[in-house]
Amino acid sequence: MSKVLKFIDITNVQPLRLGDFQEGKMDITDDNFYRKIRLPLQRVQEDEAKNLMENALKRANSLIESANRKAENILQKAMEHKAEIERKAFEKGYSEGCEQGYKKVKEKYENEWQDALKQFIQLRQELIDQNRQYKKFLEQECLKLSLYTAEKIVKKQLEENAECFSNLIEQAIEKIGEQPEVYIRVCENDYKKIDLPKIMSKVSDRIKKVNVIKDPTLSDGDIIIDGGHFKVDAGIRTRIENIVSVLKEMDVLRDV
Repeated sequence: MSKVLKFIDITNVQPLRLGDFQEGKMDITDDNFYRKIRLPLQRVQEDEAKNLMENALKRANSLIESANRKAENILQKAMEHKAEIERKAFEKGYSEGCEQGYKKVKEKYENEWQDALKQFIQLRQELIDQNRQYKKFLEQECLKLSLYTAEKIVKKQLEENAECFSNLIEQAIEKIGEQPEVYIRVCENDYKKIDLPKIMSKVSDRIKKVNVIKDPTLSDGDIIIDGGHFKVDAGIRTRIENIVSVLKEMDVLRDV
């Protein structure tokens, strides 16, 4: 093999030919020689450095993009997880809120219902009591009216029928024992109604003498019988009052 060093140096000033470089003719002490050798090496190193830099940048960009994608995925998952938590929390809160709201509304209306029911029961009891009192009041008024009507009817009968008035006197004298003399006092209107002979025929065995006196202080239907030691009120008004007293004692009639 030939020991000729083949080196190509292209310049515009003095172009060299391959044949000009022969073995034993190169001066390695020449600075240009090393410069000419370093230039290609430097270019190679620069290219390699450039390639390494470009590769490093590409790798860095790739890592950054990957990290960004991972970060975005993590952020997206975190947002989804947050949304899920918020949704569950909302549903739970809504459910609990609805339940609590239902309980509050239910409790509110139950309390209102209980109050209304109490008022209804109280009102019902008041109506029952009022009805009972009104019923008693009506009973009392009916009794009073009945007694008043009875008194009027009896007085009317006594006015129209003299015999009825004499019968009242006879009934009163029959309850009197032996007496030497009695006095029958009546009003002027009733004086003419008394059948004295008839009365004497029934009491002559016990009473010796019967006197009839007109008393201006008495009213129609009043009959007062006086004896030596007694006094009998046999009038219609007194009889009605006696009936009223009995009804009061029986707690049937009040405040007449």
